[in-house]
Amino acid sequence: MGSSELTERVALVTGATSGIGAATAALLAARGALVLVAGRDRARGESVVAAIGDRGGRADFVAADLREAESVRRLAREAATLGGGRVDILVNNAGSYPFGPTEQTQDRDTDAVYALAAHAPAGRPGTPQEIAEAIAYLAGDAASFVHGAVLSVDGGRTAV
Repeated sequence: MGSSELTERVALVTGATSGIGAATAALLAARGALVLVAGRDRARGESVVAAIGDRGGRADFVAADLREAESVRRLAREAATLGGGRVDILVNNAGSYPFGPTEQTQDRDTDAVYALAAHAPAGRPGTPQEIAEAIAYLAGDAASFVHGAVLSVDGGRTAV
């Protein structure tokens, strides 16, 4: 697979059935973690798990709809069981913009999220792999002394 930097660690990645979540799950697995792929779509989740397995990684799918409290509790229980009683790395990737109920999101908020990438100094949106690399760094031993820091992975947007 890849390195063994995260061997013996259990990672729970929400929103892992596509995009940044799927890329993060794949990268953490490549670095040795057992990855719990959480999401609403079982077919997409099983596809992510299969792709990780095809590359020699370890992963399980856990169905969860984080909009429902009981589903969140079930996810926590299943993750603890699959992880041998623990989760070492938690990547809260599900959802991507303004805080609050989705049904209350204003059109201007949605437009602002999509416009953000167009105005980043990098001149392009980031790729899921680029975001996953930053997450894997923070989850690994190289960042063992990084606490309470904000790592902006935004193509330089916050630097403007």
